[in-house]
Amino acid sequence: MKIKIEKPSKINIGGFIKKLRKKFFLTQDEVSKKIGVSRPTYNKIEANKADITLEQAKRLADFFNVGIIDLLATQDTANNNIRSALVDSLVSGKIVLDDSKSLLKLSDLIHYIYYRLVSDPQFIDPFVHKLVFLMEYKYFKSNNLPMVPIRFIKKNGSPIIKMYDQVISELMVNNRLELLNIKNYKFPDQKYLPLKNVSLRNFSANELIMIDQIIGTYTFVGIEGIMEMINKVNPLLRAEEEGEIVLYPH
Repeated sequence: MKIKIEKPSKINIGGFIKKLRKKFFLTQDEVSKKIGVSRPTYNKIEANKADITLEQAKRLADFFNVGIIDLLATQDTANNNIRSALVDSLVSGKIVLDDSKSLLKLSDLIHYIYYRLVSDPQFIDPFVHKLVFLMEYKYFKSNNLPMVPIRFIKKNGSPIIKMYDQVISELMVNNRLELLNIKNYKFPDQKYLPLKNVSLRNFSANELIMIDQIIGTYTFVGIEGIMEMINKVNPLLRAEEEGEIVLYPH
Protein backbone atom coordinates (compact mmCIF):
# COMPACT_ATOMS: atom_id res chain seq x y z
CA MET A 1 0.00 0.00 0.00
CA LYS A 2 1.40 3.32 -1.04
CA ILE A 3 1.02 6.31 1.20
CA LYS A 4 0.34 9.53 -0.66
CA ILE A 5 2.19 12.48 0.80
CA GLU A 6 0.63 15.87 0.11
CA LYS A 7 3.02 18.52 -1.06
CA PRO A 8 2.88 21.73 0.94
CA SER A 9 0.90 24.42 -0.84
CA LYS A 10 2.82 27.37 -2.15
CA ILE A 11 2.42 30.49 -0.05
CA ASN A 12 0.67 33.19 -2.05
CA ILE A 13 3.07 36.03 -1.27
CA GLY A 14 2.06 37.96 -4.39
CA GLY A 15 -1.61 37.82 -3.48
CA PHE A 16 -0.82 38.92 0.07
CA ILE A 17 1.17 41.92 -1.16
CA LYS A 18 -1.65 42.82 -3.54
CA LYS A 19 -4.14 42.63 -0.67
CA LEU A 20 -2.03 45.02 1.41
CA ARG A 21 -1.67 47.43 -1.51
CA LYS A 22 -5.40 47.53 -2.22
CA LYS A 23 -6.28 47.76 1.45
CA PHE A 24 -4.42 51.04 1.67
CA PHE A 25 -5.49 52.44 -1.71
CA LEU A 26 -2.04 52.24 -3.31
CA THR A 27 -1.29 51.76 -6.99
CA GLN A 28 1.24 49.29 -8.38
CA ASP A 29 3.27 52.24 -9.62
CA GLU A 30 3.45 53.78 -6.12
CA VAL A 31 4.65 50.56 -4.48
CA SER A 32 7.07 49.62 -7.26
CA LYS A 33 8.82 53.00 -6.92
CA LYS A 34 9.12 52.54 -3.15
CA ILE A 35 10.97 49.23 -3.54
CA GLY A 36 13.02 50.21 -6.59
CA VAL A 37 11.59 47.97 -9.31
CA SER A 38 9.69 48.66 -12.52
CA ARG A 39 5.92 48.43 -12.52
CA PRO A 40 5.95 45.40 -14.91
CA THR A 41 8.34 43.60 -12.53
CA TYR A 42 6.16 44.46 -9.57
CA ASN A 43 3.09 43.26 -11.48
CA LYS A 44 4.79 39.86 -11.97
CA ILE A 45 5.59 39.68 -8.24
CA GLU A 46 1.93 40.25 -7.33
CA ALA A 47 0.88 37.63 -9.89
CA ASN A 48 3.44 35.15 -8.50
CA LYS A 49 5.05 35.02 -11.95
CA ALA A 50 8.40 36.27 -10.64
CA ASP A 51 10.26 35.26 -7.49
CA ILE A 52 10.74 38.02 -4.95
CA THR A 53 14.34 38.67 -3.92
CA LEU A 54 15.39 39.02 -0.31
CA GLU A 55 16.21 42.70 -0.85
CA GLN A 56 12.80 43.36 -2.42
CA ALA A 57 11.11 41.52 0.44
CA LYS A 58 12.98 43.66 2.97
CA ARG A 59 11.90 46.86 1.21
CA LEU A 60 8.29 45.72 1.01
CA ALA A 61 8.31 44.74 4.68
CA ASP A 62 9.68 48.16 5.64
CA PHE A 63 7.17 49.95 3.44
CA PHE A 64 4.14 48.03 4.72
CA ASN A 65 5.47 48.20 8.30
CA VAL A 66 5.53 44.45 8.88
CA GLY A 67 8.38 42.15 9.86
CA ILE A 68 10.01 40.35 6.96
CA ILE A 69 9.10 36.99 8.53
CA ASP A 70 5.46 38.10 8.71
CA LEU A 71 5.58 39.27 5.10
CA LEU A 72 6.95 35.95 3.87
CA ALA A 73 4.41 34.12 6.03
CA THR A 74 1.63 36.39 4.66
CA GLN A 75 0.61 37.68 8.10
CA ASP A 76 -0.51 41.29 8.40
CA THR A 77 0.56 42.39 11.87
CA ALA A 78 1.02 46.11 11.21
CA ASN A 79 -0.69 48.88 13.09
CA ASN A 80 -2.83 50.81 10.62
CA ASN A 81 -2.18 54.12 12.34
CA ILE A 82 1.58 53.65 12.05
CA ARG A 83 1.35 52.58 8.43
CA SER A 84 -0.77 55.59 7.51
CA ALA A 85 2.18 57.82 8.33
CA LEU A 86 4.26 56.13 5.64
CA VAL A 87 2.62 58.06 2.81
CA ASP A 88 3.03 61.83 2.67
CA SER A 89 -0.05 63.87 1.76
CA LEU A 90 1.98 66.85 0.59
CA VAL A 91 4.47 66.76 -2.28
CA SER A 92 6.59 69.85 -3.02
CA GLY A 93 4.11 72.05 -1.18
CA LYS A 94 1.23 70.98 -3.43
CA ILE A 95 -1.84 69.45 -1.82
CA VAL A 96 -2.34 65.88 -3.01
CA LEU A 97 -5.95 64.70 -2.97
CA ASP A 98 -7.30 61.19 -2.40
CA ASP A 99 -3.94 59.61 -1.56
CA SER A 100 -3.67 56.63 0.79
CA LYS A 101 -3.17 58.74 3.92
CA SER A 102 -6.20 60.91 3.09
CA LEU A 103 -8.41 57.88 2.51
CA LEU A 104 -7.30 56.24 5.73
CA LYS A 105 -8.20 59.39 7.65
CA LEU A 106 -11.51 59.57 5.78
CA SER A 107 -12.25 55.95 6.78
CA ASP A 108 -11.63 56.76 10.43
CA LEU A 109 -13.71 59.94 10.20
CA ILE A 110 -16.73 58.19 8.63
CA HIS A 111 -16.46 55.44 11.24
CA TYR A 112 -16.45 58.08 14.01
CA ILE A 113 -19.39 60.02 12.56
CA TYR A 114 -21.50 56.87 12.58
CA TYR A 115 -20.33 56.03 16.08
CA ARG A 116 -21.54 59.45 17.28
CA LEU A 117 -24.78 59.70 15.30
CA VAL A 118 -26.05 56.18 14.61
CA SER A 119 -28.55 56.46 17.50
CA ASP A 120 -30.20 59.46 15.81
CA PRO A 121 -33.19 57.96 13.92
CA GLN A 122 -33.13 60.86 11.43
CA PHE A 123 -29.47 60.38 10.51
CA ILE A 124 -28.86 58.63 7.18
CA ASP A 125 -25.89 57.96 4.93
CA PRO A 126 -26.21 61.00 2.60
CA PHE A 127 -25.73 63.28 5.61
CA VAL A 128 -22.15 62.00 6.01
CA HIS A 129 -21.09 63.74 2.78
CA LYS A 130 -22.46 67.05 4.03
CA LEU A 131 -20.85 66.83 7.46
CA VAL A 132 -17.43 65.88 6.09
CA PHE A 133 -17.64 68.67 3.50
CA LEU A 134 -18.48 71.27 6.14
CA MET A 135 -15.72 69.99 8.43
CA GLU A 136 -13.16 70.19 5.64
CA TYR A 137 -14.28 73.63 4.46
CA LYS A 138 -14.33 75.15 7.95
CA TYR A 139 -10.99 73.64 8.91
CA PHE A 140 -9.24 74.79 5.74
CA LYS A 141 -10.73 78.27 6.06
CA SER A 142 -9.51 78.55 9.66
CA ASN A 143 -6.06 76.98 9.29
CA ASN A 144 -5.20 77.32 5.59
CA LEU A 145 -4.40 73.60 5.71
CA PRO A 146 -6.52 70.62 4.67
CA MET A 147 -7.77 68.22 7.32
CA VAL A 148 -8.60 65.32 5.00
CA PRO A 149 -7.54 66.42 1.50
CA ILE A 150 -10.13 64.70 -0.68
CA ARG A 151 -12.20 65.54 -3.75
CA PHE A 152 -15.85 66.55 -3.61
CA ILE A 153 -18.24 66.52 -6.57
CA LYS A 154 -21.34 68.70 -6.87
CA LYS A 155 -24.41 66.55 -7.42
CA ASN A 156 -27.97 67.83 -7.21
CA GLY A 157 -26.53 70.99 -5.69
CA SER A 158 -24.89 69.15 -2.77
CA PRO A 159 -21.31 67.99 -2.08
CA ILE A 160 -20.50 64.31 -2.65
CA ILE A 161 -17.23 62.67 -1.57
CA LYS A 162 -15.70 61.30 -4.76
CA MET A 163 -14.08 58.21 -3.17
CA TYR A 164 -16.94 57.54 -0.77
CA ASP A 165 -18.13 54.20 -2.18
CA GLN A 166 -14.60 52.79 -2.15
CA VAL A 167 -14.04 53.85 1.46
CA ILE A 168 -17.40 52.44 2.59
CA SER A 169 -16.57 49.14 0.89
CA GLU A 170 -13.25 48.99 2.74
CA LEU A 171 -14.96 49.74 6.06
CA MET A 172 -17.41 46.91 5.48
CA VAL A 173 -14.75 44.44 4.32
CA ASN A 174 -12.74 45.20 7.46
CA ASN A 175 -15.87 44.73 9.62
CA ARG A 176 -15.89 48.31 10.84
CA LEU A 177 -19.34 49.13 9.42
CA GLU A 178 -22.36 46.93 8.78
CA LEU A 179 -25.32 47.84 6.59
CA LEU A 180 -28.53 48.04 8.60
CA ASN A 181 -31.17 45.85 6.99
CA ILE A 182 -34.19 47.85 8.12
CA LYS A 183 -37.03 48.92 5.85
CA ASN A 184 -36.77 52.54 7.03
CA TYR A 185 -33.21 52.75 5.70
CA LYS A 186 -33.22 51.75 2.05
CA PHE A 187 -31.00 53.08 -0.74
CA PRO A 188 -30.26 55.93 -1.20
CA ASP A 189 -31.14 56.63 2.44
CA GLN A 190 -29.31 53.61 3.87
CA LYS A 191 -27.57 53.56 7.21
CA TYR A 192 -24.61 51.69 8.70
CA LEU A 193 -23.94 50.30 12.16
CA PRO A 194 -20.43 51.01 13.50
CA LEU A 195 -18.50 47.96 14.68
CA LYS A 196 -15.22 47.60 16.58
CA ASN A 197 -13.44 50.39 18.43
CA VAL A 198 -13.24 53.82 16.85
CA SER A 199 -9.86 55.53 16.61
CA LEU A 200 -9.00 59.09 15.58
CA ARG A 201 -5.32 58.90 16.48
CA ASN A 202 -4.37 60.12 13.00
CA PHE A 203 -6.07 63.47 13.68
CA SER A 204 -4.56 66.46 15.46
CA ALA A 205 -6.16 68.17 18.46
CA ASN A 206 -7.36 71.07 16.29
CA GLU A 207 -8.87 68.66 13.80
CA LEU A 208 -10.71 66.80 16.56
CA ILE A 209 -12.14 70.08 17.86
CA MET A 210 -13.51 70.92 14.39
CA ILE A 211 -14.97 67.42 13.95
CA ASP A 212 -16.82 67.52 17.26
CA GLN A 213 -17.91 71.11 16.64
CA ILE A 214 -19.65 70.22 13.36
CA ILE A 215 -21.21 67.08 14.84
CA GLY A 216 -22.46 69.19 17.74
CA THR A 217 -23.87 71.75 15.30
CA TYR A 218 -25.77 69.01 13.48
CA THR A 219 -27.33 67.71 16.71
CA PHE A 220 -28.49 71.25 17.50
CA VAL A 221 -29.73 72.57 14.11
CA GLY A 222 -30.38 69.33 12.20
CA ILE A 223 -29.66 68.71 8.55
CA GLU A 224 -31.63 71.79 7.51
CA GLY A 225 -29.29 74.01 9.49
CA ILE A 226 -26.25 72.22 8.08
CA MET A 227 -27.54 72.69 4.53
CA GLU A 228 -28.15 76.36 5.19
CA MET A 229 -24.48 76.70 6.14
CA ILE A 230 -23.31 74.62 3.17
CA ASN A 231 -25.34 76.64 0.68
CA LYS A 232 -23.29 79.71 1.60
CA VAL A 233 -19.96 78.04 0.74
CA ASN A 234 -18.53 79.87 -2.28
CA PRO A 235 -16.59 76.90 -3.77
CA LEU A 236 -19.85 74.94 -3.88
CA LEU A 237 -21.73 77.84 -5.46
CA ARG A 238 -19.02 78.29 -8.11
CA ALA A 239 -18.83 74.60 -9.02
CA GLU A 240 -20.72 73.28 -12.03
CA GLU A 241 -23.23 70.47 -11.59
CA GLU A 242 -21.39 67.10 -11.70
CA GLY A 243 -18.13 69.07 -11.52
CA GLU A 244 -15.41 69.10 -8.86
CA ILE A 245 -15.78 71.50 -5.93
CA VAL A 246 -12.43 73.23 -5.58
CA LEU A 247 -11.77 73.72 -1.87
CA TYR A 248 -7.99 74.06 -2.06
CA PRO A 249 -5.78 76.25 -4.26
CA HIS A 250 -4.06 74.47 -7.14
